Amino acid sequence: IESINVGVQMTRKLSELMEIINIKADELTDSIIKDGNDSYDINYNFDKRLRLQKMVYLIQHETKEFNYNFSLYLRGPYSRELAKEYYNPTNEYTESEEALGSRSRELAAKLSEKDNLWLEIASTIVMFSDSYDIRKAVERTKEFKEKILNSEKKHPSYVDSVFEDIRSMGLLETARHL
Repeated sequence: IESINVGVQMTRKLSELMEIINIKADELTDSIIKDGNDSYDINYNFDKRLRLQKMVYLIQHETKEFNYNFSLYLRGPYSRELAKEYYNPTNEYTESEEALGSRSRELAAKLSEKDNLWLEIASTIVMFSDSYDIRKAVERTKEFKEKILNSEKKHPSYVDSVFEDIRSMGLLETARHL
């Protein structure tokens, strides 16, 4: 009986994006590591997963090159489909698969310069902008991210500065016209 490959196929575009932002597939899963004292610790890679989730969301929103379903979670937009791909990568894409477009590569380069808090705030603003006018989206983000802003010792005006960055990067069509 021939076995069926049930592994999730990581797309060429996702692999290329990960290369641009310098995240390797094995850095997205948690692992047990041995330290110098012959004891073990868990290597948590949450920050890299969060980073990838937010960057894919922002690029997908702008270019439509990815096709993941995202829902709003505590830390912003999250896709279970995307998580399945990076938890179980196969890298068995076909040579005919398209590579990332130039706009996606440009955004990836710009976004890779941003820290995770910025990405979390930006992706949340963008997600809220699908349901609210842009001013209300910014206000809702301030409310939704109040705890993380406090824990990071950031004033709510930080959300305004992230919005201004989003607008200058051209990430939201509506944001360009305010």
